[in-house]
Amino acid sequence: WGVQMRKQIEKLLNSDISTSAIAKGAGVPWSTVADLRNGKTSMDKMSLLTAEKLNDFAEKSEAEKHDEFYN
Repeated sequence: WGVQMRKQIEKLLNSDISTSAIAKGAGVPWSTVADLRNGKTSMDKMSLLTAEKLNDFAEKSEAEKHDEFYN
């Protein structure tokens, strides 16, 4: 997976969005998000499927934030 996807996921993990909200919205286990956030699991060890799910959620969250700002 690419640099852009990685940056998007890092931004999501470092955001104010709760671990529960990320897990639920992305469809990944809470423990996976928590482990990525606290460094227990490296982003380099994350599966491609998890990365895709987190990236999709991050993009959706960004789009919603953009819509709220401009509407």
